[in-house]
Parts: sequence; C-alpha cells; structure tokens
Amino acid sequence: MFSESLIDRDTILAFLETEYHVFGDSPFTLRIGEPNSALAAACKRNCAESSAYITACNSNSKPLDDFTNSERHTLLQRELIERNLAFIEGVGKHPSSGWPGEASFLIFGIDLEIARDLSRRMQQDAFVWVGPDWLPQLILLK
Repeated sequence: MFSESLIDRDTILAFLETEYHVFGDSPFTLRIGEPNSALAAACKRNCAESSAYITACNSNSKPLDDFTNSERHTLLQRELIERNLAFIEGVGKHPSSGWPGEASFLIFGIDLEIARDLSRRMQQDAFVWVGPDWLPQLILLK
C-alpha cells in the first residue's frame, strides 16, 4: 500500500496505529481507516466537507525538545488563525510505544493540497486526511 514511500515501514506502521485524540466540548479519537460518527458530527457542525489532523511537532519524525515543539505548535496555530480556519486541539499518541504524544490540530474545511503544503512546511512525514466519506486516511509526504 505504501511501498513507494521513502518513510521506513516501522514509522508508517506507527502512524497507522497512532490514536489521534481530539479535544473540545465533545472529545473523540480518530483511527486510520475507522469510521467515526463524532468526527462526522464535528465536521457538519463546522460546515466542513473535509478536515486534516496536522502536527508541527518532531519534524521529519525526529524528536525535538518540548520548548521547540511548543514554539512550532504555536506557529501552526497562528497560521490557522490567519487563514481563518476552524480547528480543535488534540494530541496524537501511539497506544504502546514510548514516543511522546504530539500536540496537533484537527482543522476543518481545509483543502487537501493546502493540508499537504502546510504539513510539508511543518516538515512532517505524514498527516491524517478526512474527505467527504468521513474516513480518516494517512497521507504520506515522502
């Protein structure tokens, strides 16, 4: 499925197994390939036919210190505000690895190409995309 990617297989597997938690008034968790009625409801409340779950933490899947990750998260948040995009904060965390959770945003109404561009500028290897079928899918960038 992801055989043409430059990202190593273990990292892709970790992305696929990660739980993408969404905070807010009605918290829920996204899992790749699993339908989620709470996600569909959140998108509908925000009049969005698509969304993306993006982090700015740990660029290129390399661990960064907490201060740097916090600064990167704030920069991403500012850009979302400047673009007038609705979003909810969250954290992506693998259920069993020692990798620390990554502060993230579920962004409503974002176009796929803008999500790709934003994720690339945040030096990410992947992000979660949700189209009109409300099914979270992993988008690899390398």
